[in-house]
Amino acid sequence: MQPNHTKQERLLLLYGLYTQGTEAAAEYVTDADKLAELRKALVTVSPDKKTPPPFFEALISVPVENYVPGAASLVGARNTTN
Repeated sequence: MQPNHTKQERLLLLYGLYTQGTEAAAEYVTDADKLAELRKALVTVSPDKKTPPPFFEALISVPVENYVPGAASLVGARNTTN
């Protein structure tokens, strides 16, 4: 989640090394349980420890077998708010 060019709004960028990784990242952030997991991780890296930071990076691991992405799991998250 990065600031846009005016720094007034945010952009969510999803990127995988391959199409399957990008697909899995999109599925991760649209799954309520996974989103709750991400939010919990983000709260732990925020300065106030109560709310997620507005800008962050998250690393998600996705196994791929025969071009089919498996279950995504959160590896880590970091606050990129300056």
